[in-house]
Amino acid sequence: MSVKVSWYNDEKTIVLQTFGKDVVANDWREAARLSNQLLTSVEHTVDLIITYTELTKLPPNLFSASNYVESMIPKNQGLVVVVATQAIIGAFNELMRRLMPKVVNGTVMVNTIEDAEDYIARHRSHSLE
Repeated sequence: MSVKVSWYNDEKTIVLQTFGKDVVANDWREAARLSNQLLTSVEHTVDLIITYTELTKLPPNLFSASNYVESMIPKNQGLVVVVATQAIIGAFNELMRRLMPKVVNGTVMVNTIEDAEDYIARHRSHSLE
């Protein structure tokens, strides 16, 4: 398996999904399943940071995983911030946005984990105003 899923902070307000270099479609299913377990263990909104910084190519049969991933989105899922520098991920995200908007609705692409943290912090501070 080429994915790790865990709480990113002690407050359990962010889940981190880290995808490795050799991802297969089942890794996306497993990430969705594990994230769902974490998110449904709390009642408050939880944001996701998904990192694809090691990914070099999209796996085959990725679209077969998308329906499962879409069905696993819990009600308390908040922001989805994707950390990736590869152009292929941006192109894939645009394609998924058109074909399966629920999976990528509101997804933001950034270059670093620090950018993801900053984006979430800014969004949270605006939602408190």
